[in-house]
Amino acid sequence: MIPSAPTTSRNQIRKAIDAINSVCAAARPLLEDRLADAQQKLDRKVSDLEAAGRPFAFRQVLGKKKEPYLNRLLAWIIDPNQDHGAGTFVLQELVRNKDCPVLIDDLDRRARVEVRCEKTWPEGARSDRMPDLLVLTPRAALLIENKLRAPETGFAKGDDEKQFVSYRHALSRLAERKGLSEYRSFLLFPSGREFCKDGWINIEHAEVASLLRKVAKKPRLPAWGRVACMLAALDFEEGSLSPTTPTICDLHKKLNAAKTDHQSPVSLLAELTNLNENVPDAVWPDGRCRV
Repeated sequence: MIPSAPTTSRNQIRKAIDAINSVCAAARPLLEDRLADAQQKLDRKVSDLEAAGRPFAFRQVLGKKKEPYLNRLLAWIIDPNQDHGAGTFVLQELVRNKDCPVLIDDLDRRARVEVRCEKTWPEGARSDRMPDLLVLTPRAALLIENKLRAPETGFAKGDDEKQFVSYRHALSRLAERKGLSEYRSFLLFPSGREFCKDGWINIEHAEVASLLRKVAKKPRLPAWGRVACMLAALDFEEGSLSPTTPTICDLHKKLNAAKTDHQSPVSLLAELTNLNENVPDAVWPDGRCRV
């Protein structure tokens, strides 16, 4: 037979339980007030979101999923000769901290810039291939190869294995023919991949999206340039805005469900506390993403 606990121990347990219940009862009104306040704030956010609408992506509208579309979009957004007025700013941010001092100096001096997209190499490169993008200034050249699904795509079999090397050689010959003092090659690819090739500078799509959003906030940029940068950013970060990414509307549904399921206000408020960290800038209708 198991001996019963001493009476004093039972009394202590009862007192401890009574004390916990008292604290919970006292804290309940405060937590309910905080929950109601969170509900009001979230309702206002949702109303703002519904009024503003979610920014769309060019790729979503056009239904394009392949690399050539992003190549042309990038060529358009980095071109200083386009009417959106963002080209110089975007190109400067793209090459910043990438060991491109001559190209940056040419951009600062507003030197002539030529952006070639999916065209054969200029005379002097001695190649009949078509690189994704080639940026030329009076003293520098920038080669950009963009991969949508994986950087290994197109380099796994046969002659394609030599494409990286052949492009670097073509770029070197072109620089020598034109007397360029600087030439660089960038490889753009989806985030979360690890890929290295000698002579190539790796840039993730998420970094491109980030610099586009940064440029969109520049006060000197024309309004259309801001719109163009924000929409282009959505294209390059579309992979990160997956169906599993929590949005304001998702948390709003959870808040309404919590009323029915009697979810603890403490756990729900803890979830709402990290709202800003969990929701990408692109889905917020506030000043961070307005154009």
